[in-house]
Amino acid sequence: MGFVPSIPIAFVMAVINMVCWGSWANTMKGCKGWRFEAYYWDYAVGIFVFALIFALTLGMIPSRSTPCNFFEVLAGASPSAYGWALFSGVMWNIGNVMLVAAIVLAGYSVAFPIGIGISLVLGCLLAHATNPSATDNPVFLFAGLALITCAIILNSLAYRARELKKKNKTAEFKRGILLSAICGLAISMQAFPFNYSFEAGFDGYAASVFMTLGALICTVPLVWGIMKRPLIPRQKSIGFEEYSRAKLGWHGWAILGGLIWSTGTVFNLVVANSPKFSVAIAYTLGQCAPVIAAIWGIFVWKEFRNSPKRSYGCLGLMFILFIVGILLVACAIG
Repeated sequence: MGFVPSIPIAFVMAVINMVCWGSWANTMKGCKGWRFEAYYWDYAVGIFVFALIFALTLGMIPSRSTPCNFFEVLAGASPSAYGWALFSGVMWNIGNVMLVAAIVLAGYSVAFPIGIGISLVLGCLLAHATNPSATDNPVFLFAGLALITCAIILNSLAYRARELKKKNKTAEFKRGILLSAICGLAISMQAFPFNYSFEAGFDGYAASVFMTLGALICTVPLVWGIMKRPLIPRQKSIGFEEYSRAKLGWHGWAILGGLIWSTGTVFNLVVANSPKFSVAIAYTLGQCAPVIAAIWGIFVWKEFRNSPKRSYGCLGLMFILFIVGILLVACAIG
């Protein structure tokens, strides 16, 4: 079943997963002037290709407990393992695209707490409910989940306090709220299918390959449809001329975004299938990504320069709750 980490290494991989999921969107800053729909084609190819590379390298290392490599895992898995992983990728991809549109329409401070908040809470509950015995100490898991959710809300309040002009409740704003809710519901369906995929014979590497394949397949009708009928009002429909006009560096940034997200996802699923961990624990840790994104915003992009004191107060408390929440989730590991 490929490289299986020890508990300390698995926890480090979970932290790397969190950092990757909170960092990939920075690559879009290198493609300013390029529509997100065009960026997404390279990004979707990137997440699949790099998941496959991980499977053909680390996934080929037999473990002591299960001396099977990637191809042997695929041969021994039942059809349901493939189906659940593909389903996860489709649902995640729908949610991810909805989130980006929601941020444009309603702003980060509205889209993130609704979208990621719903996906974090509902996704963790579904992942635990479909395999409750996998988490040794669920009380710590849910206590950590509550604090991490509060940290995400404080993160959004910090962004809201930074804004000098608040958005009116226009039709665009209401559409942003709707897309945020759709995002949360869709991404919450990302984690629990892996309880069934693992039971049906997949390991973390096989699961990541077919999850990203599902996302890639879903990208074709989803993004093509959005190119023709944009989710954001007043945006013009575009064709592949928008993709072809990109500079070489823009393609590189998009592929790098795919590499970063794919690395986080492979690590997440390898950890989720590791001894003493569970899908619920790995998913909860990975969904701390908005706090990582806030760190980028504070220290690299200087998004809070000249912001009111309220913003800094929210950010300080956010980091405290985030750290304590992570420690509590760590205590859920048997």
